[in-house]
Amino acid sequence: MSSLTFTTPARLQTELDWVTNPNRLTDTLPMKSSASSLRSADMAINLLTSATVRSITYTISKAVRELLIRPCVEGRIDALEIGSESTFCNHPAYLWDHRPEDLRPYSMTPREGCYFIPAADAEYIPPSFTPVDTFSPTQE
Repeated sequence: MSSLTFTTPARLQTELDWVTNPNRLTDTLPMKSSASSLRSADMAINLLTSATVRSITYTISKAVRELLIRPCVEGRIDALEIGSESTFCNHPAYLWDHRPEDLRPYSMTPREGCYFIPAADAEYIPPSFTPVDTFSPTQE
């Protein structure tokens, strides 16, 4: 089953919580009846952002196996800032390439234009980390 949701950066986490954990539903969210069918160990989220969205922060649980993040802007390496508090499978998003072995089956793919902000109090930042890291094979 697929679902398409339009939301704002301010409501993004509420929508993600609804999709990945129906126990957190509120009376204001649509499509409650289909929430249980979206839960699966093989769930994938394609997170597409408008050209007007400059920054997002999210927490996505292990209910999601695959995460794709794509700003709908071409040719800009700084199109979408992914905030330092963002996590996937309880692991900091900016350190995804350095995730533990048990998270290797999970996939997070930030597309061209995404860049990560490390936590200000981060104990470990990889030596190769730069604030603008697009994970793109076309990066110059």
